[in-house]
Amino acid sequence: MVKPPPTDDVDESALRVGPPAEAAAGVTGVRVALEHATGQMGVPRAAVALTKLNQVDGFDCQGCAWPDPAPGERHHAEFCENGAKAVAEEATQAHVGADFFAAHSVEELRGRSEYWLGKQGRIVEPVVLRPGASHYEPIEWGEAFALVAEHLNALDDPTARRSTPPARPRTRPRSSTSSSPAPSAPTTCPTAPTCATSRAATRCTRPSASARGR
Repeated sequence: MVKPPPTDDVDESALRVGPPAEAAAGVTGVRVALEHATGQMGVPRAAVALTKLNQVDGFDCQGCAWPDPAPGERHHAEFCENGAKAVAEEATQAHVGADFFAAHSVEELRGRSEYWLGKQGRIVEPVVLRPGASHYEPIEWGEAFALVAEHLNALDDPTARRSTPPARPRTRPRSSTSSSPAPSAPTTCPTAPTCATSRAATRCTRPSASARGR
């Protein structure tokens, strides 16, 4: 059973910073990591993902620069608590469709934190922001690819990449997507890791293993 996405954003008004703890791991760290992993991916999916994380025959953690020990020196749990959280968000089974964008305007999404956006789920169908519109709306795959092709063909160099300034996160800086879609950015790609929309003119990322498996 996958944990439903949060309805409200994180309330940091009561957050207090105290002296650092003597340890950052232990039973609590393991418990929290497993709660996040199973809550987003489910038990079977979490077991497969975490046993492949930072392994020779697996994949590197996308949340940090975890060192790579020699193949014979790696443990079964070669990751930290935040690494488990990062994988859980990338491989979440929560989905975001056109109904989500119909319920939330661009202005509202712009005011949400990256944490909230990332927890809503993976985009599973293409949507577009029409000129003057306040909400993203569904778009057929053919038209979506045509829009992407139009922007790519307009580049002087087809391999050029538009630089996207990082958004100012309200809860954490890890997310690779921005919470501030611009009116000049009509297309959001359905293979983006989370539902956070991009500032780039067009953003299309290669589907992850979890997306290709659907």
